[in-house]
This record gives sequence, C-alpha cells and structure tokens, in this order.
Amino acid sequence: MTGVLYHKGMNTERGEVGLGAGAEKRQRVRVRASLGCNWGWDEHASKSGTVSSVSSEGCFIITKAPGIRGSEIHVHLWLPSYRWLKLRGRVLYEMERVGLGVAFEGVGEQDVVELMWLVDHLGQSLPAADEGPSDLARHADVRATRGGL
Repeated sequence: MTGVLYHKGMNTERGEVGLGAGAEKRQRVRVRASLGCNWGWDEHASKSGTVSSVSSEGCFIITKAPGIRGSEIHVHLWLPSYRWLKLRGRVLYEMERVGLGVAFEGVGEQDVVELMWLVDHLGQSLPAADEGPSDLARHADVRATRGGL
C-alpha cells in the first residue's frame, strides 16, 4: 500500500482558481509528504513551513504564518534529491495557525516532470494513508507532533 490519497481536482484552465460554471472536474493523485519548504510573496520566500501533502497541481503547507486567500506566492520545496524546486502558486484557502492550501501556477515542463517524480516517489515510499480523520484533524495532528509548526 502507498501513502496515496485521491480527491477531486480544481479547474486551472484559463488560469482560474476554483470550480467555475462548466469547469471540468478531474481526479488527481495527492500523496502525503513531509518536505521542508519556504514560501512567500516574492522570490526570496522568507517564510518557512512543511508540505504535508502534494500533487502535481498543488500542496498543503503547514505554517503558522498567515496567508491571503487568492494571493500569488512563491513556494520552494526541498526535494529528497537535496535541492530546491522553485514554483509559483496561488493560495486557495487558509486554515488559521495551521496552514495553506496552494495551487501551483505557471509550472514549466521540467518542473512538471519533477513534480510527477516527487508524487510517484513519495507515493511508493510512505505508509498507507488512513481514511479516518478529516484534513483539518490530520493537519492538526501533524502540527502537534512537530512541536506546533
């Protein structure tokens, strides 16, 4: 078994965030993760966090730093290959003092390949994802075990 979670995707065609009228819903693979990251409103990405789940289209960042729904951010993921993957995204939602849901935007071809490799790698290497707790409870549990990130 793998640490793979399945959920409905969001519409990103025409650069739109969220599900608009007639938007095509698609299913994507999201995997559990524990990746260090930096994020912020500019390329310096001065805020820190931990990515607790990731897909080829976005991630959830555990962070105490507040985000602004709809804002563009820079996300730097620390990969298992010991290097940074620098991406841009948009904050879809914020869970106060827990973290941010982020949709990646403007991802280049090479970055898509890196993300697909990362999702595949993590999906094969992590324990099975349990289906019991809600996302909020699971993220709160991770936050508590990491000393309140």
